[in-house]
Amino acid sequence: MSLDPDEYADLCADTRQDPDFETRRLIVESPTAKAKRIEALRARCAGLIHKSEVFLHLTDEKSHSLKMRQAKLKRQRDRAAARLALEKLEKSIQVYDPLAAMREYEMLISCNAPYRKLDWHQFLQSSERDMNSAVSCVTDAIQQSEGVGSEWTLMSISSRSKMLRVQRESKERRG
Repeated sequence: MSLDPDEYADLCADTRQDPDFETRRLIVESPTAKAKRIEALRARCAGLIHKSEVFLHLTDEKSHSLKMRQAKLKRQRDRAAARLALEKLEKSIQVYDPLAAMREYEMLISCNAPYRKLDWHQFLQSSERDMNSAVSCVTDAIQQSEGVGSEWTLMSISSRSKMLRVQRESKERRG
């Protein structure tokens, strides 16, 4: 409780003139009076309090949307980096692609012989178990066309079927 110098002088003058100045005491606010004062201040500043709460909520939403945007950009960068890594891997290691193999087989067949279309559906729908039937389909087409690269193509088809057979057997041994 702070007093102005004028109030302090008045208080001192009153106590000097007052015969009971020893029994005089300062009035201290009770806890209920403090609570009433706090409520009055809150009521007077309610608009300011509400505006500050709204502002804090909006800044939270803005920071959340900023974080979401940053996470999205990070995912895009990670995907681009993964794509580049996959392209580098494909350049350094030969990845088996059945469609590319079929295009290569058709190109080899059609080089020195009239164009004959292979049965794509039989080749693509065949699973690893039916790979031998797909290989036989391709080998039949190659044998019919008697091209220059037919020996090489037959060799690559048979090596692929052997590799698949070995993979299947190793899976069966493990399982």
